[in-house]
Amino acid sequence: MNDYLKSFLDIPAYSDPGSENQTCRDVLPRGVVPGLLVGHDVIEGPGHNGLGRHAGWHQVFVVLAGRGMLVRGAERIAIQAPCVVHIPPDTEHDVLVAAGERIEYVYINKYLADEA
Repeated sequence: MNDYLKSFLDIPAYSDPGSENQTCRDVLPRGVVPGLLVGHDVIEGPGHNGLGRHAGWHQVFVVLAGRGMLVRGAERIAIQAPCVVHIPPDTEHDVLVAAGERIEYVYINKYLADEA
């Protein structure tokens, strides 16, 4: 049995390339549970997490607090806590947060290569 237990604040923070006013933490790194990574993201507005596209995994955002605008492919979707959003593999996406706003969410990556 794995004894992984950590406070989010004990995990090193980073920002994604191309992001603005974003703090990320990989709170359950890939490899602890096969095929899975769980992270925590906070964006203070004005900010965004950086336009991304991931060919090798599904991504799910569980929005815990705040609101923003999800860019998912050609869609622009207002998101507000509490909600959950799925980002299919190979889908361009970003989260935009307006000045004076904040969003906090947990992201879950399910890696396709680990499904076999």
